[in-house]
Order: sequence, then structure tokens, then C-alpha cells
Amino acid sequence: MFFKAEEKPFTDRIIGAFVGINNANVSDCYSIVKGESSFAGINQGKMTSFYSCMDDVKGFDFDKNFWQKDKSKRRPLKFTPEKWHIITSSVDEDIMEITTKEQLLDFAKKVNNGDTAAIRSHVKLRSNINLKSAWWKPIGKKALPFKGIFDGNGFEIYNVHIKGGGAFFSYNSGKICNLIIDSQIYSGEKVAGFADVNNGCIECCGAIINLTNKKNKIVGGFVAENYGDISKCYSSGKMRSFFFPLWAKILPILLLFLISSVSIASIPYKQIPYDVNQVKVANASQTNENYISFEFNMAATIDLKTGMCTIDYINDGASQKDVVIEIQMTDADAYAAAGAIDKSPSELQTLMDNGGYDPKNSWTTIAKSGAVRPGNKLDKLPITKLYGGKFLPPGQYTGRAHLIYYNTENHNREVVENSFALAITVQ
Repeated sequence: MFFKAEEKPFTDRIIGAFVGINNANVSDCYSIVKGESSFAGINQGKMTSFYSCMDDVKGFDFDKNFWQKDKSKRRPLKFTPEKWHIITSSVDEDIMEITTKEQLLDFAKKVNNGDTAAIRSHVKLRSNINLKSAWWKPIGKKALPFKGIFDGNGFEIYNVHIKGGGAFFSYNSGKICNLIIDSQIYSGEKVAGFADVNNGCIECCGAIINLTNKKNKIVGGFVAENYGDISKCYSSGKMRSFFFPLWAKILPILLLFLISSVSIASIPYKQIPYDVNQVKVANASQTNENYISFEFNMAATIDLKTGMCTIDYINDGASQKDVVIEIQMTDADAYAAAGAIDKSPSELQTLMDNGGYDPKNSWTTIAKSGAVRPGNKLDKLPITKLYGGKFLPPGQYTGRAHLIYYNTENHNREVVENSFALAITVQ
């Protein structure tokens, strides 16, 4: 028997590395999520054999029939391949097999549209599925929860991007097993790596997350609210708390930021070449005031085959500045991912000798544009090599967009610059 979900308003933020609010049963689960050490935000149910510390997980006391140690820092314990799969069907049962991204999107759409057969279906994955960073609409609604069986069959669904809150599953009242979800989640009042609200059963599943929990009320690395049974599952990845000003929200954005008309006159700047990829767009007519106005999508995709970084950037016609865009991540994150940064050993040594160098607060540029004129749009900018000719490997990262402004008349670099957080996908 499962507890019925009763959603109550909360005035304070509730965050758990594995579960935001637990009102039922959690067993044989662990969480290694950077940025949050508490396994559960609020526990009003029963939790047994759970860990949220790397050292504790290494000395685990889980069911060894299901778990074995792994060398990966993202997943210190992994499922034993020949034992962890839960048998969910007989050979006679009608099963909906999903192999492609298109089939998965069609299934989710049917569930969310109230298709009774889809809601109560028995689904089995037959391969890993790459959603290719398409915005994902979570499966199930409060009035239309998923009530069937979703068997991941040991496969992974990755490059899942969710905006406006949510998780891969929104409301689950069925049974989910043998599935790994790798996702990037932005904003929203309730967010989680695997499911928003669980009233059913989830077994032998994992959530690898990169979660921006800027103003969420209920956050769970695996599940936001649990009123059912969760066993032999894990969450890993990162949680970050970014608090953006109003101007930094997703399109459309209009920044009315008054900048001093004083340029850095003491430093001569050579005119930055205009970006050849920019195109003219219909925009507001220019004014005589000193404004910067722009629109920007807070997600960027790097294609290693083409060597280009895709963004959606508009330097509004009301702007009085040329803008250069740099896509960056911290030196620490760049080195951890690629084993290199954008600085040579001698440059790095100079920074260290000058004192105060912190790799977590120093930035590596991974893509850079030319100057974008007011009233122009830029969709793509070239990626830049790291030291030694390296590039970031495929994966999900969190970095920033750094905007540098130049006077349109004398081309001097302005005093004020802007940066804001950016989700980066490398593929």
C-alpha cells in the first residue's frame, strides 16, 4: 500500500541530496551530490541503509547481491550487472518497446495527453537514448500520473534538459526499474533528478544530475517528494544555487543597465573585428542614451565536429555598445574535465607568483565571438582550444557567459562587464 500524495504549501526551501520530502519508504540507497550533504530535506517516513557521504559509501553495508564498488567518483557503487535487473514481465505480456528518441517522445506525449493505454502500459527500453539536449516535458501529471511499468532494462537516457522545474518523471503511481537518467535541470519550484512525486515503486534506478536550484521550494537529487517505495537507487552529480537578477532570465531579456560613459582611456584597445556570423534582425531603433539591451538563452551547445558553439544572442537595436561574448568555465572545472586550461604553464606560474590565484575563481575561455553590433543576432561562435590543443570532452557542464562591451564610436573597452551562469552541453 502506498501513501497518497498530499501537496502542501511550503514557505522555506527544502533540499535533500536524495529526497526532498520522504513520507514513506527508502532503503538501500545512496547519494553523492556535490553542493548538498543532507540525504533528505525532511524525513517523516522510514529510511534504512542510506548514505550521503563518499567515505560512508565506500564502507557500505548494502545488499551485496545488488551492489559492487565502482572506481567512478560520480558513482562509487554500481549495480552488479548479472543480478540487479528486476524481472518485470512474463514472455506473454504485451510490452511497448522503445529504442529511439522519437518513440520516447511519442510515449511521453501520449501519457501527458491522457492516453489510457499509454498511462497503464508496460514499457521496456531496448537501447540507450540520447535526447540531444531537447527540452524534455516530464512524464505524468498530477491528474494523469503514470500507472504502468517502465523497465529501463539497464539502459540510460541522457542529455535530458528540463527548464521550469520538474524531473524526467513528474508524477509516478506505477513501477519504474532498471533505469539511469542523466539530466540538466534549471529553475522551477519543485525539481529532482528522477521524479517529482513518487506514489508508486522505484527500484534499481539512478539519477546523475546537474541541477541549478536557484529559487526552488522542494529539491531532491533523486525524488522531490516520496509517498511510495524507493529501493536500491542512487543520485550523483552537482547542485548549485545561483540567484540571477531579473535581467538574466531566459528569453526575452531586456537589460536596462546604465553604464558610465567613461572608457578606460589609459589602456589603448585595438578595434575588435566584427563577427562574420552575425546577421541583422528587426529591432528597436537606437536611442541617444547609454543603454545596453540584449537577449540571451542561458544554455549553449558545443559541437566538437563543427567546432562551433550554438547560442541564441541578440544585441538589441536599443543598445549603444558592441559586444564580445566569451563562454567560460572555471579553471578547476576545465582541468577536471579535460586535463587542461586556456593558460600555458608559464602563464599559470606567473599568476601563482603574483599571489591570490584560485582555480575555482579563475576562468578558462572555451568559445569566443567577434564584436556583435547593435541590432544584430549571433547564433554560433567558434570554440577555442585549451593549452596543448585540447577541447572539452562530451558531457554536461556549468559555466558562464561573459559579456565584454566596446564603445561603438572609439572602440574602447567599457568599464562595466557582465557575467551570468550558463548550462553547457558538449557533444
